[in-house]
Amino acid sequence: VNGLVKEQNEGQLTRKLPQDEERTTELMQKYSQNLLMCVEREKSDEEKLTCLKAIGNAGLESTVDRLRDLISGKESDITPLELRVQAIYALRRVVKKLPNKIHNILYPVYSNPEKDTEERIAAVSVLIDPDVKPTSSFLQLVAQSTQRETSNQVGQYVY
Repeated sequence: VNGLVKEQNEGQLTRKLPQDEERTTELMQKYSQNLLMCVEREKSDEEKLTCLKAIGNAGLESTVDRLRDLISGKESDITPLELRVQAIYALRRVVKKLPNKIHNILYPVYSNPEKDTEERIAAVSVLIDPDVKPTSSFLQLVAQSTQRETSNQVGQYVY
């Protein structure tokens, strides 16, 4: 991301994004691959957290499938809680572009009482973010789920 911005004389920033959309897409794909490799490699959890935060800040759609694997896929059982939660928050900028796909990933996390409270709160916070403009039917679904909620923390957060 730093490579896309340069500093001008008076501290103002200008964008160095290419003008052609094909080149921009190519660069985004390259950054996406580099960030995902960081999560894949045998790095410390702290380094992986930093990469997940960068993925979230970039809002790269191409990272969704890999994040899904960390959150609820076959790797979720061996992925530390802190990384799963950060992977959920990494979807916060993509949810506006792919609302149905993100809903299908995060709603099962929120609605599963066996999941950790922190994961469930992260999932619902991404889903009901006002910038996402959740539908009234979805908000009703979330409201109804509070009647069956077994976790006081999740119930209080949603309320």
